[in-house]
Amino acid sequence: MEHFNANIDVLARARFLYTTGFFIDSNNEAVQALCNYATTNDKPLGLNLSALFVVQFYMDQVRAAIKHADYVFCNEDEGSAFATANGLEASDRAGIAKIIASFEQASANRPRVVIITQGAEPTIVATCYSGREATVELIPVAPID
Repeated sequence: MEHFNANIDVLARARFLYTTGFFIDSNNEAVQALCNYATTNDKPLGLNLSALFVVQFYMDQVRAAIKHADYVFCNEDEGSAFATANGLEASDRAGIAKIIASFEQASANRPRVVIITQGAEPTIVATCYSGREATVELIPVAPID
């Protein structure tokens, strides 16, 4: 927190804030301070779930961070783990993207966008504006030789 507080002026100059789930494990206090800062100062915030263990062992903290996040990123394994940890069907990644996109938001100034990459399969993009139903778009992934 010392480092966070000593560098708050950097956050003030930033147009976009981003953090990873790894920090939830190592310093959740700083993650929550960043989340609150983003909401209070109307800064867009991106959150990457980062790893299976973050979703499996820190779900309450992940949910608290998602509340402030405008963008949530994860891969197919993290998306499936999120579904399982929340009692949902792990294979329905489009469904879980919609659910994450629809979670409560601390600020309704922007929609929440959830992006789930799936390797060579289409990338799932769910978008939810406050008070509306989330929509899902599948973005094709160009094959790589």
